[in-house]
Amino acid sequence: MLKNKRVLIGVEPSYQGAVALTGADHAVLIEEPQWSHANARMIARKSADSMNPLQAGFGGTLMTLAGLVRLRGAGAAYSATVLPEGDATLRALGFQSAVDTTPGSEKVTYTLADTGFESVKIEDFVDGKKYTLTGVRANASIAGTSGDDLLVNVTFTGHTVDPVDAALPTCTYDGTEPPPFVGVAMTLDQGLGGEYTPVINNVTFELNNAVNTPANANASDGFGETRITGRGDSGVTGSFDPEDTTVATQDWVGEWKAGTIKTIDVGPVGSTQYNKISIAATDVYYRDVAPGDRDEVLTKTIGFAVKGALTIVFD
Repeated sequence: MLKNKRVLIGVEPSYQGAVALTGADHAVLIEEPQWSHANARMIARKSADSMNPLQAGFGGTLMTLAGLVRLRGAGAAYSATVLPEGDATLRALGFQSAVDTTPGSEKVTYTLADTGFESVKIEDFVDGKKYTLTGVRANASIAGTSGDDLLVNVTFTGHTVDPVDAALPTCTYDGTEPPPFVGVAMTLDQGLGGEYTPVINNVTFELNNAVNTPANANASDGFGETRITGRGDSGVTGSFDPEDTTVATQDWVGEWKAGTIKTIDVGPVGSTQYNKISIAATDVYYRDVAPGDRDEVLTKTIGFAVKGALTIVFD
């Protein structure tokens, strides 16, 4: 049955290091989780006395798991053991976490890193079977759209073993409601008093993680460590869709052509302590400006790239 699915995710102590996952501590609500084999190898073998080839041999495979995660806070003061439900997902994406336990203003800050990537283990339970992925790293887009939640559209990639029969675990999920993407300010700041708050419907950040697993004949599956090896030619990219303005108010095209550097701040999303989420990107420049409309109101579609830091703060 399609609804008989559970996903457990936990950070490994080291790459493919042992971690025991439980429904009480590691359950993550992932919408429409779907596994598939990736980079599967079948060894072609030709026959010497027939036009029909010999049976191909299995040469190894990886596995992916794709789905949608809604970002939410923990609903309680953050600590080393009280973290957002999306903690392991963000760390698989290359974010490094820092917990601030200052009483009354506890928060967790996730900063997208270039080195020191962590890995996770995933157990995907599907209608009486368990699929296990280890040494997992991931790629995703993060999007906020008016009237919806902050969504992480993620694809995990890792090593796998044969599935086994297993009962669905009893899971304890975070009961905190995700804060909706409403009442949210997005500001563009180029310094020197150049702050502007556009009217938007959507903002999206594409991490563009290149998740690669080089061949390794020493490994039992023929693949080496799953690595995040880069973020494409432009690094993190994204887009937003502001209502159009006069040139005097905001010169979208002129700033694109001039390569004007900005900071993008989104949020906070939500207003309740321990369930507020903010996203910030520094050293941002526009990559494209295109016309659009929203309910017959003129808009622009602004594509951008992030040269600096990308951070997500839960407070």
